[in-house]
Amino acid sequence: MKDQIKKEIQKIIKLLKTKENSFNENLLKDLESIIIALDLDIYRRHVLTEQLRRLGKTNQEFINLIYYYQEGGKYWKKIFDLIAIKDKKTILDLLPGWAPKIAYGLIMSKYKGEYFALDKNKKFLSDLKTSAEFLLPKFKITKLHQNFLRSDSGLKADVVIANHIIDDLIMNIFFQDSEDIYKNETIYNKNWQWVLNNKNECETRLISELISKIDSFVADGGFLILNQYEGCIEKMFQQKKGAQFCIKLMHNLKEQLISDYNYIQEPRGNKIDKDTVILKK
Repeated sequence: MKDQIKKEIQKIIKLLKTKENSFNENLLKDLESIIIALDLDIYRRHVLTEQLRRLGKTNQEFINLIYYYQEGGKYWKKIFDLIAIKDKKTILDLLPGWAPKIAYGLIMSKYKGEYFALDKNKKFLSDLKTSAEFLLPKFKITKLHQNFLRSDSGLKADVVIANHIIDDLIMNIFFQDSEDIYKNETIYNKNWQWVLNNKNECETRLISELISKIDSFVADGGFLILNQYEGCIEKMFQQKKGAQFCIKLMHNLKEQLISDYNYIQEPRGNKIDKDTVILKK
């Protein structure tokens, strides 16, 4: 039922985009918010209002965010249970953004080690730490304000997490002002069209830049968790082909790590999700 509703809304969105005016633009924003609300299952808890645009301004919105983080946390706890996360001293989260879903998974897992979050966006790191600390974690949170591809921290973590990072890295590597791209659907989809038209070249370059850098962060005997899926932005901008390209690239990255870097796959990860990959070094 939910997917059918989304399809009908997307038809209306497509129609509105044929003519630009203030009425259409305002209606588009509301319809796009409804699609996100459907994806996050918000309607099970309350009615969507204009207030949802101003995150954190009301108690209801705060509850919605916590619910969203907790749902993500539950998912990650299932993964962490497979690798005995409580025994690991250091965890590195690559490009986590502002949402502390993985941190919440660690809280649910009663983790007590040190959690490193690496991102070039200082505000994202600050927001992530603040949100995670609401639940009084027993582990230490360390912010690494660095560009992932140029990081020289020397950190070797027991667990390295690369959750939905490939789409962001594509925008960072191939396009300037990558953060502003997500605010403009036309530019976003235009850039993705270029990537898809040059997908072989892009995939070769991405894997060559990613594989040694990711491996450099994983301690001997440590775990690498790769996860890629169709995110909210890709759904909102109807960029399914881009999302599929990222998922395929992640699996190709996995195969190369296994063949060239002697990683071993933990097969139980597939039982949680076919696009969740757990590798041991």
